Formats: sequence, structure tokens, C-alpha cells
Amino acid sequence: MKLSQERYEDLRAAHIARYLPGVNAVTIDRLRALPNVSTWLRGNVAIAYFGPVQMARNVQVTGLAEACGSWGIPFLSLSPLAPREIVQLTTYDEVVIFSYPSWLPILRALRDALAMRIVVFGAFYDAVPNPALGAPLPRDQKAVVGSHRHLVELVLSEFSPEGNARYFAGYTRDHGLPVMTFPWSANLMRHFPAEVSLDADAVFLGSYFEKPKRINAYFGDTIRRQSTTIVGPGWHESPFGLPSDQLEDFDRVAPELYSSHAACLNIHHDYQQDGYSCNERGFNTVACGGFQISDPSRRLRHYFPDDEVVMADPPADFTEKVRHFSANPADRQPYMQKAQARVFAEYTYHHRLADVLAYVFDGETLSEHQPIMGDPQTVAE
Repeated sequence: MKLSQERYEDLRAAHIARYLPGVNAVTIDRLRALPNVSTWLRGNVAIAYFGPVQMARNVQVTGLAEACGSWGIPFLSLSPLAPREIVQLTTYDEVVIFSYPSWLPILRALRDALAMRIVVFGAFYDAVPNPALGAPLPRDQKAVVGSHRHLVELVLSEFSPEGNARYFAGYTRDHGLPVMTFPWSANLMRHFPAEVSLDADAVFLGSYFEKPKRINAYFGDTIRRQSTTIVGPGWHESPFGLPSDQLEDFDRVAPELYSSHAACLNIHHDYQQDGYSCNERGFNTVACGGFQISDPSRRLRHYFPDDEVVMADPPADFTEKVRHFSANPADRQPYMQKAQARVFAEYTYHHRLADVLAYVFDGETLSEHQPIMGDPQTVAE
């Protein structure tokens, strides 16, 4: 890597000093003005993640942990493979726990020893937009949600309100649980533009096997004709003769990788193109100093207007835009400046976590980006 650890830390510190005060003004400072969450913050409390390690989820959990760290809130990441670890939670008076429906029975065993508020990442309930993503929540797991409904404060989904109504409505309909749109975001503490020269035309960090047909169509000519860096699992199955690889520490190398390429490629599932959600790449590419070129995604456009993120369709237009901006890198600057300013002002895990806490404790949210499906719960003062 061209970016030494010392230079990396210097850039990171300067970035945090620039953006964290403004982000805190609309997140933790506003939380301290809410009656119930402010009382909780003054106690012996923590936030925890209890769930499996997955590539994208791990980046998200790290973002939540980094937000907690900057606010002075302890954050514990616990694995279901070692359930005895959760005894660590009992050293706190109250814990907000992010988990999944399948782990609710384990967490229930703690209710006599620990005051906790559980937020679950919701599995598809009523249907799935793509069979490759799995099946809807099985009947026995729906029963688990129902029997543990009293332990759950909130269900999280990356989907838009329309997507929640189509795929997650059962949590509200069958169990009276509110569902919050919880979009992917950038990690303010780790994602930042790196001051490095352009090494190549295009970069893509992601798997091949999830959407091979769309990747072949949109990325094919770019991979064959432009200088590209591709990192991710499953690429040995592609027609491009590329090895499969995986980043050991995405957060450490993403700023340099995204900043050192003229274009950061982004691709979505069909249902994401239709507006039900968008991926984490839509946020962390621009946060890490990259210039994003995406296939069409109505939900991504909801977050970034057309003067901030470039979208292209059909695939030939995508190829041409990669070629143009690689050949004319100065044309990227107006987009990049606006997109970076927006992501750090509105789309970080500080913002996402603040909305969760505001709703869990005081029945409201601080931004427009995390709407709730279902009636607000009654919150005791």
C-alpha cells in the first residue's frame, strides 16, 4: 500500500476533526436533549451486537461500534458460536442489543439478570424479492418472534417504506412490531478520502456470484478494456479470468482503493433497481474519496441527486461513462465534492444509531431517512 500507517492515521485524524463536531451536533447532542435517552446515557449502559460475522454486516457493525466509541458508549460484539460471552452484558445496568429473531430465546435467558432493549435485523417475512436471497422467515421462526414480542423494541430493515410494506409487513401485522428503515451508511471514523494518485481506471469491491448476469452486462466491457482492480469472492467463476479474493480489513484499505481509481463501479440487484433498497457501496465509495458510477437504482437516487452520483443505463452507457470520466478525471470533482459533503452530513452510522436510540427510548426519530412502519410504541416516561 502506498499509504503508510502514519499517513493513514494523520488523514483519519484530520477527517474526524473536520466532520465529527457537526455530526455530533445533530446526533448525540440532540439525543441528550430527549428525556428518556438522556437518562439512559447517564447510566451504566452499553450497546451490543449478538449475531454472526458476515462481510457486509461486519462493516456495518464496525460502523456502529465506532460511533459508540466516539460517544463514550461501550460496544460489545458477541458471537452466537460462543453464547457464554453474553454474560459480559450483565456487568451493565441496561443494554441495547442488536440481534436476529433466531437468537431471541438465548437472550430471553438474560431477562432476570439484565435490563435490555432488543432491536432485531428483520429477515424477509411475507416474501422475498429474489429466491437467491433465501426463503421468507420459516413458520417456527415467526412463532419465535411472536412468543418473544415483549422483548423486541424494533425491527430493522434496509428497505424503503414500499419495500417494508411488501416484504416485512408481517412483523407489524402479526406481532405489532414497528419496522424502521435502516439504510446502509458510511463509517465516519474509518471512511475518508485518501490523498493518493490515480492508479487505474476503475475499482469494484464485491462478490461476483450474487448478480453475475448484471455484472457481466454492466462491467464486462470495462473489465476487458480499462485498467481495473477487482476484489471479492466468486470471481474465479466469472468469464474474466480473475482470481477470487477477499479483503481482510475493508475499513483500512477502502479509502486508498476507492481514492486511487477514477471510477468506483456499483451494481444492484433487480429489486434494488426497482427502488426497494440500495447497497452499502452506494455510501462508502463516496465517503472513501471515490467517484461512483452506478447502474440505475431509484433508492440510491433518493439519497443522492444526479449532480452527486452518476448513474448509467443501458450497459453501453455505463461503459461510456466509465471511459469518459477515466479519461477526464477533472470532470469528477463537482460530483465528488457534493456527494462527500452529503454523506458525512446525513448518512453515517452516527446518524443511523441516533435514530434507533431516539425511537427506542423516546418514540421519535431525528431524521427523515429512517421512517417507521407501524404505530409508534407507547414510551414510558
